[in-house]
Amino acid sequence: MKNSRKPLNVLYLRDTTHVCGPGKTIINTCRTINRDLINLIVASTNDKTTEQNDFIKKIKQNRIRHYALTIGSIINLKSVLEVLRIIRKEKIDIIQTHDSQTRRIGAIAAKLTHVVHVSSVHGWIQNTLKEKLASKLDAFIIKRSDYVIVMSNIMKSQMEKIGADKTRIEIIYNSILLNDYIVENNTEEIRKKYNLDKEKVVIATIGRLSPEKGQEVFIEVAKRLLQTVRNVKFLIIGNGALENLIHTKIKEAALEEKILCMGYVADLRELYQVIDILIISSYTEGMPNVLLEAFAYKKPVVSSNVGGVSEILAHAENGYLVKVGDIASFEKCIKNLIENESLRKEMGDKGRRTIEQKCDFSKRTRRIEELYLELMK
Repeated sequence: MKNSRKPLNVLYLRDTTHVCGPGKTIINTCRTINRDLINLIVASTNDKTTEQNDFIKKIKQNRIRHYALTIGSIINLKSVLEVLRIIRKEKIDIIQTHDSQTRRIGAIAAKLTHVVHVSSVHGWIQNTLKEKLASKLDAFIIKRSDYVIVMSNIMKSQMEKIGADKTRIEIIYNSILLNDYIVENNTEEIRKKYNLDKEKVVIATIGRLSPEKGQEVFIEVAKRLLQTVRNVKFLIIGNGALENLIHTKIKEAALEEKILCMGYVADLRELYQVIDILIISSYTEGMPNVLLEAFAYKKPVVSSNVGGVSEILAHAENGYLVKVGDIASFEKCIKNLIENESLRKEMGDKGRRTIEQKCDFSKRTRRIEELYLELMK
């Protein structure tokens, strides 16, 4: 039955130029939302120093209403004014912020206009003093939000520790639109395209090149595996601040022929088809989208036991959980999968079923719709 009242106007704020995990969640929410109930609008970074803004490009491809923002490093008053103009023009009822940068401007704009503020928390990076101070400011804002959405039980506990009202925190898992993840049987052409020998077991890590992602663990594990295993190829997919350092470490280990650094890849669909094992060697995570995507493509995952990973990955069922930084355990688990193709298939099939049962995006969107309507009561 069609809703008789006017749809709620909800503004999503996100500081990114890439189609990262939270970015995919925003786009897929817009794709699946009931527009009779909710009118979703997105405002995101318009970084003129970046040649290509894949997030805005994807937003436009999906015909999502969008505004470009100028986002500064601390609190950009110009951005606050831009958000205030959007609120007034679009008659916004709810602002949902998806990172610390937009939370700073969104919280001010929401306060000035008496609009409901929902904080969507994906975790904090605390590699530097600046990032640690930023996370403290973010915690101050989050606990004053009208509602907080987190991706795991651990993150919910973190929000309670910073003083957020536990009755206004909800766990809503990152999810997958399974129709977007078609498993192909013929991967020969894709392997040719990326110069990957068909007999090689392809082992990959995907994510920004940043200290918390633990790519140096991946490189060390690769080095140790290559002492006893020959039929493998390692991929590092992503870009970031550590790009030069990672290239140096690979060169020092004389692994240039064995580890392929692919840089940032906007569309990973082809590469997922030829990846045999995904590695998450992170020191910290919320609920990594790459875990869900690998499972959707029926790929086993070996991951650090961080964030909400253990709520989706069951050890020795659909992959392996490893203590953070435990190189020997990573090596042992990966080697077991390299040598056992049937186990890779069995775990991959279980991973896909896990997504079907726990991470259905349509169910996630229905809960989001209910939440917005409850908040407006």
